[in-house]
Amino acid sequence: MTLQTQFVTMGMMFLSGLALGVVFDTYRVLTGQLRMPLWLISLFDLVYWAGSTLFVFRMLYYSNQGDLRFYVFLGLAVGVTFHYWFLSRPVIRLVLLLIKLVRWLARMIRRTFELVVVKPIILLYRLVKILAGFVLVLAVFLYRIVIQLLYPIWKLLRWMTSPLWKRLSWPLWMKRWLTRSREWVAGMIRSLFK
Repeated sequence: MTLQTQFVTMGMMFLSGLALGVVFDTYRVLTGQLRMPLWLISLFDLVYWAGSTLFVFRMLYYSNQGDLRFYVFLGLAVGVTFHYWFLSRPVIRLVLLLIKLVRWLARMIRRTFELVVVKPIILLYRLVKILAGFVLVLAVFLYRIVIQLLYPIWKLLRWMTSPLWKRLSWPLWMKRWLTRSREWVAGMIRSLFK
């Protein structure tokens, strides 16, 4: 193995150690912020270490065809140590800032959806309800006015035709139909005023 290959391998392992530290800090902050159950954290730990192992061996294979030497572990250790000494706090702050940004963005999207979609639907529903109530009150008012205005004419017409009604004999089916029709109309009117 040439000296250049050894330096490339050492550099790749250093960068791999940095990447492992960044991913681990991100994972640690996310599990703390999202408050996951312990069994899920254990599962994610397993996934993290399996993924890290595959990543490191892929980088090792890319740099020197998978030749495992002492400087590979030294490069990883130096990369992880460098990360924890110099980059851990900025990475944690950045991840916390990104979490705050995502939460703020989610709140803004939810609030915008509420203002653009939900509030107009509620307002439209209330407006239709008020207009329907107004139309119903107006219809009842006009109905009562018409009844009051036509009541004397109805009394006069009834008085004039009462001798005729007394002499007419309605068939039984017609009487039943008229009774049912009156009851149905009365039920409809009662249901309007409930």
